[in-house]
Amino acid sequence: MKKVHKNVYCSRCGDEISADELKLLSGTTCALCSHMQHESLQIRRHKLDVLKHVFTVIQPGMVNQR
Repeated sequence: MKKVHKNVYCSRCGDEISADELKLLSGTTCALCSHMQHESLQIRRHKLDVLKHVFTVIQPGMVNQR
């Protein structure tokens, strides 16, 4: 008997994921969607790092009194 080939589709864009590509990926998204998710996560982390440096908390003892 032949094995039935089950088509796997990307959960984000709906493209078919080949068996070779599926071996390399950890989830059910295609390589393009996985790469885009990784890039967006890096951008979010970078923006959070920048915001942490811009908005610093001023302690009450550090404020100039008039």
